[in-house]
Amino acid sequence: DGLNSRFVEGNSEQTFVGNGWISRTMPISVPPEATWTFDEDAGTALGFVGFFDGTTQTFRLRGDTFTVLPVSTSPPARRLSAMAWDAAGHRAVLVGGLTPLSVDLNDTWIFENGDWRQIEDAPTDPTTSFSTRDLIRFQVVFDRARGVVTGLFEGHLFDLQGDSWVERAIDVVPRPDALLIYDEFNEELLFVGG
Repeated sequence: DGLNSRFVEGNSEQTFVGNGWISRTMPISVPPEATWTFDEDAGTALGFVGFFDGTTQTFRLRGDTFTVLPVSTSPPARRLSAMAWDAAGHRAVLVGGLTPLSVDLNDTWIFENGDWRQIEDAPTDPTTSFSTRDLIRFQVVFDRARGVVTGLFEGHLFDLQGDSWVERAIDVVPRPDALLIYDEFNEELLFVGG
């Protein structure tokens, strides 16, 4: 919720407060396929989920209150996608994932002013043969020091400038299960593990 770390799946919540985890049961059940970010403007968790029947939901979670948002446009159903809050653009950025039939997606969607719109596809390298089933293919974080959403796509770093992805000059060696993290204390991006 911006102050504490939370993990929500199904109707179970784990919240890290101070120096320990607190467990509790939620009055709602959040699908495990949901993709989350923290909406700094609204002060709530913002989520998106695509179900195997092709339906989708965009929702907010504030404390115990789960609200499905009425949207006129929505990304296709998906799982294993990535989402980050773009604090400079006051919007959420949703990237990639798998369709209910496990087809790779490399699209980019923006949630702003209460609705979704699709922008330029996420960059991919046609010479790589990675699959989202064995590699975290798309990751996005807000690089607060630079004021942009940065994405790690198949081992290359890109910045979202306006509605276009622009590659950074520095390449990262692609590794299965590596994580892209923004360290707010040191104001730097970290590429960890794998």
